[in-house]
Amino acid sequence: MSLAFDRQLFEDDVTGSLAWAEALARAGVLSPADAAAVAGGLREILDLGRRDPAFVNGPDEDIHAFVERQLVEQIGEAGKRLHTGRSRNEQVSLDLRLYLKRRAPLIVERLNGSSPPWRPGQRPAERPRCRRTRT
Repeated sequence: MSLAFDRQLFEDDVTGSLAWAEALARAGVLSPADAAAVAGGLREILDLGRRDPAFVNGPDEDIHAFVERQLVEQIGEAGKRLHTGRSRNEQVSLDLRLYLKRRAPLIVERLNGSSPPWRPGQRPAERPRCRRTRT
């Protein structure tokens, strides 16, 4: 089960689902009432997950199943229509892109403040030493 790992993708999965629900509504696949219910349910799920990280838990296989289950529990059958026209692979791809976009500034910040890069497989003694200069 990947839900433990997928917790890191929670916000990105819900954000992508909100955008997808909007696209389905614009295309006429979701009625205005269903689109409003889906968007409202997703915002509530996102809010709950941000306030309480323990909320993102359960018997679900992955984060996508967790979000869908929560949405269907909140709004009923309309929640199942969220995945119309979108494969699991598309969801994963979007989640990872959103995650990397969100995390890239932190990664760059850490790299800029760290020692020079080293090659995988290098022993610590072989890694270049970095002298920090004061500015």
